Amino acid sequence: MPGNELVQSLVRALDILECVSRSPNGVRLSDVGAELGLNTTTAYNLMRTLSERGYLQKDSLSRYRLGSAVTELVLQERSRLLIQSAGAQLLKISAVLPR
Repeated sequence: MPGNELVQSLVRALDILECVSRSPNGVRLSDVGAELGLNTTTAYNLMRTLSERGYLQKDSLSRYRLGSAVTELVLQERSRLLIQSAGAQLLKISAVLPR
């Protein structure tokens, strides 16, 4: 991959996740394709892959929503930030406590 070009399929997959996240009632495959300018086959293959990895889930009405893998990523980051913050606070406390 020459220069600073981005990986097109990854960009499209991220665009799909953003599109789905904006729709509280879920979104259909055809709606995603239309909004992002993707042909149905491309949108289907990307969304199928994201679903298999847990980043999307499809309900009984064939609407897609964010999946549990997205939630897990958010929880992991929040946990990391909380631990980092707690560590910084402990260092401050230990600096003022007598030995």
